[in-house]
Amino acid sequence: MTTRATGGIRVLALDMRPKRAGYALFEGFVHLLDVGVVVFRKRDDVNARLKSLLDTYRPNVLVMRSIQQNSRRSNPETRLNVRTARRSAEHRSTTIVEIRQEQLDSHFESLGASSKHQIASFLARTFPELSHRLPPKRKLWQSERARMSMFDAVSYGVVYLALLAGNKNVLDNQ
Repeated sequence: MTTRATGGIRVLALDMRPKRAGYALFEGFVHLLDVGVVVFRKRDDVNARLKSLLDTYRPNVLVMRSIQQNSRRSNPETRLNVRTARRSAEHRSTTIVEIRQEQLDSHFESLGASSKHQIASFLARTFPELSHRLPPKRKLWQSERARMSMFDAVSYGVVYLALLAGNKNVLDNQ
C-alpha cells in the first residue's frame, strides 16, 4: 500500500524508559523513515527531547505501549515520562494510541517470533536499514542494550499499522 492510500499518515512510536526513549517514525504502512534512541540526562531533558521529536516529525499518531500497574515497566519515572509524552502530543492535537502487551505478543507470535530478540531479528530482516543496529542476543546475566528500545518502538508501530490495516500483516506489501 502506498502513502497516498493511507492518507499520508505519519506515525511516531515511542518506547519510554526511565532514562531514555526509543523512537520509530513511519509514513504510510511500510515506510520506516527514522529510528533512534534519545537519552534523558536530567528531568528537564524529557520534555525538551519529546517536544523536539514531535515538532520535527509532526506525526498524526503517537503510539506507545500501555503500562499495566503491576508490570515490571511500571516504574514511577517511566510513568512520568509517558505522561509528559501524552501532554506534549495532546498539546499538538496528535492522536495517542496505546498498544497492549497481548496485542504485541499475538501479532509477532503469528509471525513466528515470540522472544524480544526474535522480534528484533524479524524487524531487522524486514527493515534492512536496522540490521547493523541489531544487538547480539543477550545472556541471562547481561543487561538489555539501550538500542533494544528502538526495536521495541518499531514493533509498536508495526502492530499499530497492522491493526489499522485490519489485522493483516502489513509487511507483506513491501
